[in-house]
Amino acid sequence: GGNTYDNRCDIYNPATNTHTQVANMPGNRSDHGMARLGDGTVMVIGESTTSYRYNPSTNTFSSVTGSPNWDDPAVATLDNGSVIACRFSCSIYNGSSWAAAASV
Repeated sequence: GGNTYDNRCDIYNPATNTHTQVANMPGNRSDHGMARLGDGTVMVIGESTTSYRYNPSTNTFSSVTGSPNWDDPAVATLDNGSVIACRFSCSIYNGSSWAAAASV
């Protein structure tokens, strides 16, 4: 048992059924969630108060501090392009920072 922590990242192409390795995340992750933001970047959230934002145009990750520190968060992109992450409560990333969301 146990989790495997890794920083390797791949992009899956369903048209060709292939994975292509991209830049590694700055830190290892397991039990995390991901969501695409309105600008096309991808947020990786979970297991740390630092989340990572992947930019596919530059194949780079940047760190975003202040994120919820949860294992297995439910993560989704909202209609306005923000990201919501929920586990015990909810937080919203508006493109520049995290903030607590209203109770559900």
